[in-house]
Amino acid sequence: MTDGADTQESGLEDEILIEGIMAAGALIAAADEKVKIDETLSLEGMLHAPELLKRADLDEAMQLYLSYLDRLSSDFERGKEEALDAIALCREDIEGPVLILRGGLAVAQADSELSDREVDMIEEICQAMGVEGFDSLGLIGGTPTQSN
Repeated sequence: MTDGADTQESGLEDEILIEGIMAAGALIAAADEKVKIDETLSLEGMLHAPELLKRADLDEAMQLYLSYLDRLSSDFERGKEEALDAIALCREDIEGPVLILRGGLAVAQADSELSDREVDMIEEICQAMGVEGFDSLGLIGGTPTQSN
């Protein structure tokens, strides 16, 4: 039987993880300076995955994403720093880095084109979480087109 403290701690961990995923999605969507509807829909679709559906309120998660997009559009460097700070909070979670990178890759691959800026942003996200590279986690499905 779990006590209230365990449930409260789990809820906080879920909130931190969802914020990390939304921050990563916003960073990658804004990386090529063109936020596309497909990127947003891809991230929203990921929230319906069984491992996230029970953790996230869809409306709250999307509000976090839009909030990070707003911060990135008004002051990219400051918004980027805030987003990477939120992502770094997830580095100790066992599944956090995988879920964050899965969300980031979903956004990056939504338009079937992986730009150099998106790849660079994914690498920065990996660094914030202490992961050597997103390819080391086995998350790449298919071969996206890389563009300059």
